[in-house]
Amino acid sequence: MLARHEQALTAGRLAELTGLSTSATTAMLDRLERRGFLERRRDPDDRRKVVVAVTGRHVEELGGIFTELADTVRQVLDGYDDEQLQLLTDFVLRLNALAHERTSSLTGASVVDAAATASELSPPRSTRPRR
Repeated sequence: MLARHEQALTAGRLAELTGLSTSATTAMLDRLERRGFLERRRDPDDRRKVVVAVTGRHVEELGGIFTELADTVRQVLDGYDDEQLQLLTDFVLRLNALAHERTSSLTGASVVDAAATASELSPPRSTRPRR
């Protein structure tokens, strides 16, 4: 998901995006390749470069898991009114921004704009009826 818009994703670029070391990234890619989730291919424009390509198998295997998880989360969230959901959203967005800020300060990389405030990131309020 981090790099789904990248045309020629390399292991080095993936390490940069995730903040993992290149050796940890290579080990992760090895495991995913063995399970059939991805393939390594030579870049046709630069044969020295190896790009990572997903096979689509992950969509099949993980689709059911995440559908079930989404249904469970939706059931839990249905127990909260709009005001409570806004508070939870603000809390999670603020924690996420702080985690990204801290990660960036530790790795020296800017993963996201950690200066974004929770109010800038908050979705519009729902018009769902209160319980």
